[in-house]
Amino acid sequence: MAAVNVFSKMERERLSISAPALLDVFLLALMFALVGSKFVLAPGMSVDLSADSFLPSMQAPEYAVAGESVSVLTAKGNSMIIFDGSIYTPETFSKYMKSSKYGGVLLVKADKNITVQELIKISRAAKKGGFSRIHIAANPEK
Repeated sequence: MAAVNVFSKMERERLSISAPALLDVFLLALMFALVGSKFVLAPGMSVDLSADSFLPSMQAPEYAVAGESVSVLTAKGNSMIIFDGSIYTPETFSKYMKSSKYGGVLLVKADKNITVQELIKISRAAKKGGFSRIHIAANPEK
């Protein structure tokens, strides 16, 4: 009696992966990775405050800050500074920074009406407050 080869007569089941479904899975994984990351987008100009000089030295912008504490300061014109839940004038902000010790990076969100002199005053006050760097980000529309 001859052996019957049944498996050669059967059609094999094809394994197929849907490209749109695979793309959806990759996009979801990317979204979860970005939302769960500890990176902070810091657009604008980076200023190093750790140098011992009269004026801070400007560096190439660093777009992501990881593992450092980031404090946010909002500067509205030349007369109002919003920091740590309080509103300051440039003079009172400088006095506040002398008496407090922060650290890490200060993100300065400035409007288009702030002058370079006020930014220098803010950077000097931030250096007195213990910040090692500031990132200056301005919105030209506001």
